[in-house]
Amino acid sequence: MNLNNLEEWPDKYNSIKEFYDWCQHWPKGYKKNNPFDFYLDFIGYSLDRTGGYRYMDPVYKAGDNGYGHHERCLMADALKIFEDTGYEDVYKYIDLLKPFGPSKKPSFDVVNFIETRSRG
Repeated sequence: MNLNNLEEWPDKYNSIKEFYDWCQHWPKGYKKNNPFDFYLDFIGYSLDRTGGYRYMDPVYKAGDNGYGHHERCLMADALKIFEDTGYEDVYKYIDLLKPFGPSKKPSFDVVNFIETRSRG
């Protein structure tokens, strides 16, 4: 699949965009614990595209960061894309959302994270 803008993609990808849009009011970057960053880590996108993780707190603290029932439902809907779609197509769609900004470079020190933090 070689589509260059979000509008060209099939409707089945809308759940990813809906989750991304919902999470835009969360702070981004180092130690900000955005629920969409959690999703990107969970599906392997962060590691594949940047070589590191975005969601910095242990998973069991997600509720403390505002990751509630609605966010879990949005993530569940966004995960359903994998029922019949490969990772690379999903990653290409997410690339168009530019979740890490224009440069796609991680906004944290990966080495520092690995040396000092456990993902829980």
